[in-house]
Amino acid sequence: MSEWSPLDDILIFLRRFVVLPNEEDYLLVSMWILHTYFTNRLTTTPRLALISPEYGCGKTRTLEVIASLSFQSESLDGYTQSYLMRKITLIKEEFGRPPTFCIDEVDTVWNGSKGDEGSEALRRIMNSGYRVGKYI
Repeated sequence: MSEWSPLDDILIFLRRFVVLPNEEDYLLVSMWILHTYFTNRLTTTPRLALISPEYGCGKTRTLEVIASLSFQSESLDGYTQSYLMRKITLIKEEFGRPPTFCIDEVDTVWNGSKGDEGSEALRRIMNSGYRVGKYI
């Protein structure tokens, strides 16, 4: 009888709902999801980017599945800097670590105007939020 592993459950769930290009991608994404529950024990955390030149290849669906399994995930659509800061602060106060932001069509954040409050706030978080204690 083998020992139960949350990583195995994540792998099974991913394989059930998404198709990834390579077999090792399932393990990579599963480990990334699992790491979101331990970010309070890390000094840095990697970003996960789903990149494909093909429209309709399943990036959004994969992001939805990742969001459903990640720690306190937040899918960001319309947001302001104050909303982002409140959300991060509330989750950090309750759980001791920040939420997992899942951003679809992230290119709109980078291509948005400098005057767009939501894009600018998210750019700052993404540029510094991989380090402990940094999110602005």
